[in-house]
Amino acid sequence: MASSNTNDTRETVLRYLKALGEKDLATVLALAADDIEYRILGDHPLAGVFSGRDQVVAGFFQPMMSLLDMAAPYVTEVSRMITEDEHAVVECVSSSTTKDGRPFRNPMVAILTVKDGKVTQVAEYFDTDNFKRTLFPSAPR
Repeated sequence: MASSNTNDTRETVLRYLKALGEKDLATVLALAADDIEYRILGDHPLAGVFSGRDQVVAGFFQPMMSLLDMAAPYVTEVSRMITEDEHAVVECVSSSTTKDGRPFRNPMVAILTVKDGKVTQVAEYFDTDNFKRTLFPSAPR
């Protein structure tokens, strides 16, 4: 399997983030490798390592979408992206509204790997206490 060059990686990651912002799950999944690995760190209900598209959708995307107001915008503001070969580091803030109307704001750094135009790995690093407090307000601290 060939690797991606820096420009291909950057373009794929930007298309991936755009599709997330548009809540276009079909495009997100089309840009994801069959064996994609998603790492969501923390001690909250969505934390884990999800392997393969089906696990990523069932274990992370669907539960996340069930917590957010799907009629509200989902915006990812990228402040910095560093790409080298098949790797991208993205510093960004994702914002939306929870189903019960509270603002959701999640500053993070995501590390993505792209091979042959497909995202093969995603690792998200963010303030898990803020994430838990915002999305799971009744969860024990």
